[in-house]
Amino acid sequence: MKSIAYFEAKRIMLPDSEIGLREIILRNFPNTEFVTAAADIIFLPKDAIKQAKKIISEEKNLNNNTMLLIDGIYLSDQNEAIWKTLKQNPKVTVTVDMFYCGAIFVRREQVKEHFKIRI
Repeated sequence: MKSIAYFEAKRIMLPDSEIGLREIILRNFPNTEFVTAAADIIFLPKDAIKQAKKIISEEKNLNNNTMLLIDGIYLSDQNEAIWKTLKQNPKVTVTVDMFYCGAIFVRREQVKEHFKIRI
């Protein structure tokens, strides 16, 4: 919720399975639009991390201010390997590792950086 407010996100991409999260977002941010492309924030739950590479590769999904938030980046060895691969993607300029989840940004004007935050 804090990311939605901080980034003033209006367009959010969520998997169809995240009905409860969708309701919570709409309760707190009633003007939010749920989209299938060109989102301000894209959320992938821990069981959907495999989709991240495809989302990043498709230009229609991202703009210069899009944040891709991935849950469960260390939940399994497979998720951790995917996270490491995503960090190396040339389109990805900033990653924020918060242990339980990770954020990816594709800001073209920014130098590639990786942050690890203990929360």
